[in-house]
Amino acid sequence: MAHSREAVGRRGRGVHIIRAEGGVGANIDILVSRERIPWSGHSGRFAIPEVYEAIKAAEMALVFVNTRSQAELLFQELWRANEDALPIALHHGSLAVEQRRRVEAAMAKGALKGVVCTSTLDLGIDWGGVDLVIQMGAPKGAARLIQRIGRANHRMDEASRALLVPTNRFEVLECRAAEAAVEAGEIDGEPMRQGALDVLAQHIMGRACGVGFELEPLFDEIRRAAPYEDLDWETYERVVDLVATGGYALKTYDRFKRIVRMQDGVWRVRTARDAQQHRMNVGAIVEAQLLNVRLANFIGKRSATSPTPPAGEVGGAAARRGQTQSVSQSASPLRPLGTSPAGGGGKSAAQEQRAIRPGRKLGEIEEYFISTLTPGDTFLFAGEILRFIGISELDVLVTRAQTDKPAIPTYNGGKFPLTTFLADRVRHMIHDPAQWQGLPDQVREWFEIQKEKSEIPPPDHLLVETFPRADRHYLVTYPFEGRLAHQTLGMLLTRRLERAGAKPLGFVASEYAMAVWAMDDMSSIDMDALFHPDMLGDDLEEWLDESPLMKRTFAQAAQISGIIARRLPGKEKTGRQITFSTDLIYDVLRSHEPDHILLQAARQDAATGLLDIRRLSDMLTRIRGKIDHQKLNRISPFAVPVMLEVGKERVNSESVIEAIVAEAESDLIREAMGR
Repeated sequence: MAHSREAVGRRGRGVHIIRAEGGVGANIDILVSRERIPWSGHSGRFAIPEVYEAIKAAEMALVFVNTRSQAELLFQELWRANEDALPIALHHGSLAVEQRRRVEAAMAKGALKGVVCTSTLDLGIDWGGVDLVIQMGAPKGAARLIQRIGRANHRMDEASRALLVPTNRFEVLECRAAEAAVEAGEIDGEPMRQGALDVLAQHIMGRACGVGFELEPLFDEIRRAAPYEDLDWETYERVVDLVATGGYALKTYDRFKRIVRMQDGVWRVRTARDAQQHRMNVGAIVEAQLLNVRLANFIGKRSATSPTPPAGEVGGAAARRGQTQSVSQSASPLRPLGTSPAGGGGKSAAQEQRAIRPGRKLGEIEEYFISTLTPGDTFLFAGEILRFIGISELDVLVTRAQTDKPAIPTYNGGKFPLTTFLADRVRHMIHDPAQWQGLPDQVREWFEIQKEKSEIPPPDHLLVETFPRADRHYLVTYPFEGRLAHQTLGMLLTRRLERAGAKPLGFVASEYAMAVWAMDDMSSIDMDALFHPDMLGDDLEEWLDESPLMKRTFAQAAQISGIIARRLPGKEKTGRQITFSTDLIYDVLRSHEPDHILLQAARQDAATGLLDIRRLSDMLTRIRGKIDHQKLNRISPFAVPVMLEVGKERVNSESVIEAIVAEAESDLIREAMGR
């Protein structure tokens, strides 16, 4: 609410906030599982039997998760537990529109008991049959939780009912903090952001594609928007020049000249093709390159198959449990079918040379994930286990398969950071023993042993622990500022530790903590100097110049501003083509015009996007002179979750990841808890 007041009131305009009174408070419970709560991870597999029982007892339940990967995994786990053949469906943004509409229609008819979903069902779900919302994992924000639980009992004067299921020990705290915030009627939100320059360039191009614009009236109009009220004339002119010529270093290339000033002083789009290209690419969300996932149709004779219900069809338990078809051959994207994958069995030469054509579309998947697969690999998608056959243009060809170790698709988007509001509540909860009484016994014991063996700092302090383990030395800290801010902190700290001669070997970041490991002891280092806010000066600039993340941010800014277009009349560029073009322009600008407005836009975007520099800056300022350094002889209880992330390599199966973690977990717990 304070952010809303700031947004409309900074320039002196009147502010009138309308607050509705009355209404029924939400009924929120947190699952205290009978099983052991994991130290790390986000699968929630341990709680599946209890989640299934909650779905079974409800009239209709929406099971919200925070990522599409988690949705696919949870859906499979629920179907394995579905002994009663309950109609449970899957809904997320990568599925085919037709499949999502079938699920929505079934919900409207009351034909489902449960739907595993992402934020695709956050809004517009007013069906009275939904009486329970289950949130798997911490919601990452009080406002997001309120939005989601409002889908249950969506009627006047009837309490919404929600069950929060923390998937690890720190998430227990986050769920408690979110529950308390909702009960107190407090809503979090991010502070007002400075207007992005790449978005401004797109707006200027859009105005030129219409009736055109004059410089001064458009400048005054833009400054009436709160994010751009501090925009200065010089920056505005440079953005206009970016749209008109591409800037000084690019103005010799005709394709960057998109608008022109007419004799009457009005700026208009240069050609009809430029206007068409703008309309085909307009938008401020840059998605990864998507490929269509399609069932492969084989031309020619095939052996008998067991009938398999279509993907996404309600009640298709056999299909969702991975019932296989006989066709399981691999194919090269460039030629007809070749050899069978391991375990596929022998096939005749005639069968191996059958042609393939794309069949029914199951949905869309990101190109980079498919690039990690080889023909014959299996993965989860659309609630099924699929075998990768090959790629035909923009289509991923698959068949249904059966395996106990499918890969789980990962997506670049959809990962919510912990809000600053909830992070502050969590820090206060950890510091206040009176609030521990409502926590599960195993979590409360964890806190008590942490206090005994190390320290639990005040909420405005930062705990830094150093300790040896095996043949390495570790530094672990707990800012609770989210994974992006912690990754940036880790990158900057390792640079400083290198200069200090500590020989850092790597770092790992979670939502709650960050750990660095090195060859030399780091306990004698001045922690106040190490965590000084000046790391966001020269250290940050040097790192940004070397970081591949900067190129990624620049690529997004180039597409939003219109300098690079993904969609062209009659064709669409691949992700690799986009990357090649943006990397080339990035290198040219850095060499010949390092103060180019698009580089400035990319740095500004990085500060609030991939790097979360503003949040890191606020944290470093907050803890200045308030660092509590504990020199330990062994790992602390709080360090166990982030230490379980150290050395974790990318593997295809979530179950394999959990097995690897479990193998390391017992040793770490025994050492940290003194058991």
